[in-house]
Amino acid sequence: MSNNSETGEITKTNNHGFADFIRNNQWILVVSLTVFALIGLFLPLVAVHPVVASYSAADEWFTFSASKRIGLNGSSIFSDGFIVWPVLISYLLILLGGGLSFLGKKNSNFYSLCMVLSLVGGVLLLLSSSFYSYCAALKSWNDFASLSDDKYGFIDEYLKYADPKLGGGAILSACFSFGAALLSFSGAFSKEKMSVRSLTEIAMLSAAAIILDVLFHYLPHTSLGSISLATLPLFIIALRHGPAKGFMAAGLVYGLITCFTDNYGLYTYPLDYLVAFGGIGTIGFFKKQILGDGQTWYNLKGELFLFLGVLSASLLRLIGSGASSVINYGYSLSAALIYNIPYVLLSYALCGAVLMGAYGPLIRLNNMFPIK
Repeated sequence: MSNNSETGEITKTNNHGFADFIRNNQWILVVSLTVFALIGLFLPLVAVHPVVASYSAADEWFTFSASKRIGLNGSSIFSDGFIVWPVLISYLLILLGGGLSFLGKKNSNFYSLCMVLSLVGGVLLLLSSSFYSYCAALKSWNDFASLSDDKYGFIDEYLKYADPKLGGGAILSACFSFGAALLSFSGAFSKEKMSVRSLTEIAMLSAAAIILDVLFHYLPHTSLGSISLATLPLFIIALRHGPAKGFMAAGLVYGLITCFTDNYGLYTYPLDYLVAFGGIGTIGFFKKQILGDGQTWYNLKGELFLFLGVLSASLLRLIGSGASSVINYGYSLSAALIYNIPYVLLSYALCGAVLMGAYGPLIRLNNMFPIK
């Protein structure tokens, strides 16, 4: 009996030691997934019909011809006479996120940053086909720019003939990138403790955001979308509690609930809600500069970082919503930007203006009820 007991104790100790090793070296797993994401570069990232354009003087317009669909990997995309910068940037973001994960065991904010970079890099990879064809169309247009002023008409026709499809390499890389983001999210919370007061505050502010979202649905809508202050309480959560909890409240709680209430379908959640609203958590990276020790009232440094925080969140909202417009609704990249930029920037500019205007009282409130 004693031998069995000793064996059980040893097994438990070994399991506990292994769990501690994984927890303390979680960055190794994140880096491993980041490296695996690079495998996609050697597989077809996009599949397109190569397009040849020619100008007809008689019709004063262009004729297009397309050949058999081919798959293009990283070497083709980055050496075919031009570089598809968004695809390159997506891999650089993933690599940067994986590299920063090494610092995560010293400061959980680096895990949060790795999560955001990996998530955005993965989303950009899901747009690889649109990015490649759009860049190819721009390159072709440069040869005919002196013959016509209808640049966007040319690009739209070019894209119809190219008929870009996402390749397996981009999908594989995106999956590994999302895996790295998920592990980083876990690492960001591994040392976090949530008090009852903090949990109550986050719940109340999340509820306030949902209520504001419902109220703004009854206000008149613009032709380009709705302008809302619903995200204002979510910004306060990220400022008070940091980027990881801000992402949880905005992307997981608020995002999932509003996805159901908006009734556009659960397939829109990853891009339109998780990425788009989860980006609000990035303002939490500037918590020390905005609400740090020693600050008692309005100051230029804090206002500047407030502006930068709201700007970063708006860019991630634009990436998420724009990607959804392209992937879920079939918009062209230019049409997606034209549709999303006005109301996204107006909504976040409105929230930013309120935050910057109430910055002084927000500092005093934070000093009265500090988050440890």
